[in-house]
Amino acid sequence: MKLQEEVAELKNDFKKVSFFLNNIEQNNVFEQIGMVNNVSENILFKRNQLLENFPLEKLKLFNKEFDIFVKQIQKKFDNMIQENKIKQRSISNELKKLLNKKKLVKYGR
Repeated sequence: MKLQEEVAELKNDFKKVSFFLNNIEQNNVFEQIGMVNNVSENILFKRNQLLENFPLEKLKLFNKEFDIFVKQIQKKFDNMIQENKIKQRSISNELKKLLNKKKLVKYGR
């Protein structure tokens, strides 16, 4: 296969990862992350094949394009983590409030 075709397939795989990450919801987290893992494994396999079959100088020509995909994916993961931390803090604060109310009720008896 030609280098251009291989690179196009890799780009498509990166787009798939991005799609799966964009479509994560509470009811499908594990399914979507599983799909991300599968495609990521495929990307790694294709990357290794490219390194075996093409000179590094030619592959470096595509670095900027792939760097953009990688940064977008990292940002999506970072955003997901931040959102979940915010939710976790909110739930933690609510639990603390409930425990404090419970203690006040006990002391009031």
